[in-house]
Amino acid sequence: MFKLLKSLAGLLYENSCLICNKGTKDLTVCKVCEKDFKERNENSTKYLELITVYSFGYYESKLRQGIINLKNGKKDLAKYFAEILTMFWKKSNNIKQNDYLVIPVPSHKKRIKERGYCQASLIGGEFAQQLGYDFSNKFVIREKETAFMNSLENISERKENIKNAFKVMKNNKSLNNILIIDDILTSGNTMCEIAKTIKQLYPDVNLVGLTIASGDTYT
Repeated sequence: MFKLLKSLAGLLYENSCLICNKGTKDLTVCKVCEKDFKERNENSTKYLELITVYSFGYYESKLRQGIINLKNGKKDLAKYFAEILTMFWKKSNNIKQNDYLVIPVPSHKKRIKERGYCQASLIGGEFAQQLGYDFSNKFVIREKETAFMNSLENISERKENIKNAFKVMKNNKSLNNILIIDDILTSGNTMCEIAKTIKQLYPDVNLVGLTIASGDTYT
């Protein structure tokens, strides 16, 4: 029964926008939804303690819905968003075009089992392939099962939630630049915790983050 429902769902969305579900012919996302995306442009950079994070757009309206849909089963959006990030990455004047090891913000194994995939890993793999970067979804793992950040009310709860959640699996390669991919930047605590964990083993590595969207106004 599950396979039948999955097949029917595939037929339903085959010629539909993966955000609004309206007909799009051969497009993954329709032009109407794309026009609704609000790009961050010059306000795209978040400077955190150990890492600088770049975000393509604001976490609102159709872009927000697209990220939610990606998390809820519409895996084809991963390639679409990877293409957007690739274009954003190439045209940004603020980003140094170094040779990066691309890694995703990892999901806990329990959440991957529930969802069937890690959306950041799907995006990161596609992004790395498009730019010819090395990619690893096993460089950093999430050991601790954490609560969803949007379910927590304040910064201190979010920091405690993500504290000691990650572990670096040792890599013997000489690492100079690591790019961490995620779907959304909220408080920045997750990026900071991963950066801190990596820096414990690789203190001299240059860390950069990249997300589809951010809800922060950076004021």
